Amino acid sequence: MKKPFFLVTLMILLLLPVAGWATTYTVGSSGCDYTTIQGAIDGEDLGPNDEVEIRADTPGGTKTYNEAITIYSSDGGDSSGYVTIRGREGDTITIDADGLGDKSCILLYGTQYIKVKNLTLTHSSNRAGITIHHSSYIELENIIAHDCDHYGIRVMIGDDQTSEHVSISNCESYNNDYGIYCYVSTGTTTGSLNNLIIQYCNIHDNSEYGIRIRHQDSGTIGNISAVNIHHCVITNSRGAITLAETNDSVGPSYICHNEVYNNDTSSAIQINYSSYVTIADNLVHDNPCTYCTYDNLGINIDWSSHHVEVLRNIVYGHTSIATNQPWGESSASNSTGIHICCGAHDNIVAYNLCYDNITGIHVHGEGGGNKIYNNILTNNCEGIHLDIYTEEVTNEVKNNIIANNTRPGVSVNYDLYQEKNAFIEDYNFFGASPSFSSGYTLGAHSIQQDPLLTPNYHLSHNSPCINAGTFISGFHETALDIDGQPILGTPDIGCDERKALWWDGRGWHIQRMY
Repeated sequence: MKKPFFLVTLMILLLLPVAGWATTYTVGSSGCDYTTIQGAIDGEDLGPNDEVEIRADTPGGTKTYNEAITIYSSDGGDSSGYVTIRGREGDTITIDADGLGDKSCILLYGTQYIKVKNLTLTHSSNRAGITIHHSSYIELENIIAHDCDHYGIRVMIGDDQTSEHVSISNCESYNNDYGIYCYVSTGTTTGSLNNLIIQYCNIHDNSEYGIRIRHQDSGTIGNISAVNIHHCVITNSRGAITLAETNDSVGPSYICHNEVYNNDTSSAIQINYSSYVTIADNLVHDNPCTYCTYDNLGINIDWSSHHVEVLRNIVYGHTSIATNQPWGESSASNSTGIHICCGAHDNIVAYNLCYDNITGIHVHGEGGGNKIYNNILTNNCEGIHLDIYTEEVTNEVKNNIIANNTRPGVSVNYDLYQEKNAFIEDYNFFGASPSFSSGYTLGAHSIQQDPLLTPNYHLSHNSPCINAGTFISGFHETALDIDGQPILGTPDIGCDERKALWWDGRGWHIQRMY
């Protein structure tokens, strides 16, 4: 009696479209559906969950395809599934565009929902290993792009075009002009780039920038927002990370948990004409500048940037300007751990450790509203240099350890150097024998005493900085110290909060950390 009902149900199910069904098309020398990658893309109407698997001649083998591939909007997925272009697992597949003219190895043009995985891209001419041109919902994973002219990985947008939700993960880019370059084109007023993620990438040995994201019309706020660069290593490039002409129209941007070192650069991490960016938990060190005569900066907040938060970074080893030219207040002081310049305003620099630079923190120009809280600035030539052009603005310097800033071989050493009094300085520790520029008067609650730091720049158990700071409403409620600990009660001075919570079975208590 139940059989007719079962047959009717089965017939209905067979007639319904099934979004999850997918086809894998293979590319290889023999025994595959296609012998070229472009042939597979052109020969099939690729849709959601379809895959193009590119193979070596034998499993686990190596094979190079001399092709320049283009994927248009007709071959994309949708919200139900991506189209995937990938090298076979275990194979080493290279797409080499050598001799094919001015082409990228892969061009994604006006398409969406594409994944590209497990490929090496090389020898593009005047283009990129892969170009993402006004395409969205794109994921790159395990891509190696090298020896390309000009870009390893490029994202580009023109007028009335958008790229959004682009993810670049576990990729390597080297021996190009630019490792990763993302930009809104010159003359563009309506194009936008947002929700860009660059994560777990190794960017090295590029002749220009490691990662550069910008509007090509310098100084134009160009609808670039919600950029997240994290857990990357950037080294041996002319510039490391530059984020320029961004805003928070879609969301804020983040540069976090990266290591940036040994780049021959004037600014290792640079923010220009941008707003609502967090730079946190990065290790920025030993970035020389062999060609610089003015700037050698670890982190640089520049050109009217505002609402940038620089938090919990460790910055050291920026001393090139003192090497390249004699000491002078307007020259060598620009060899700096953290630099705020040229109208940058309403930014927060907090819970950072800056040491072994010429200057720990340098605030320069006419910007106001910058807040320098709870940093440790030690073993620099200058702890903090306040070179502010006007007394009509106010910057705050509170809860910092600015001590022991003297280096052999340099004739001028200051814990605090000031030009004009456009700042509020208080609740800072200046060491037992501080040095100030001429005529400086110490803040009412600031102290000249040894802060008793450990060899790794934390507070010792008997440091006088413990519980000696001032609580800053609107900041300390959500702040974390350089080790990621919350601020409990009265804050300590410096970037190390030497307190923790413990549970006795009945309630939480604050306990000193020894």
